[in-house]
Amino acid sequence: MDIVNEIDRLPQYYYMLKNGEIILGGNTGNYDEKANEHRSSMGRLYRFWKEIKDYYERDGEKEILTVEEKREYAQMVYKMMKHSEGRKIERKELKEIIDKLSEEDKKEIEWQIDMYKRGRRYCGQYVRNR
Repeated sequence: MDIVNEIDRLPQYYYMLKNGEIILGGNTGNYDEKANEHRSSMGRLYRFWKEIKDYYERDGEKEILTVEEKREYAQMVYKMMKHSEGRKIERKELKEIIDKLSEEDKKEIEWQIDMYKRGRRYCGQYVRNR
């Protein structure tokens, strides 16, 4: 997986590494300046992340969540996007950050990318197109 390209395509999201959190992201087209004035604390972002992770793990490779759970998963991913910082990391800076990560941390980022992409796909299927 090309982590830099994947993150650059996604909105700003919170990623949890074993040694701490980071916020990475690219597309901030939906960024709301007023909402960001009151952006969430890291604790709130971590709670969102844990809930999204729980949905992702329960869904598994077979994507077995109910339609309602998929809708909730999608809404939580959307909420994470709205509450994450609105800055855009330039590709060069993003690449430098990723290049410095250990292989273990890169694996952590990869599954989280998949977690967010699945939630965004569910958003298109179960939230926006209802």
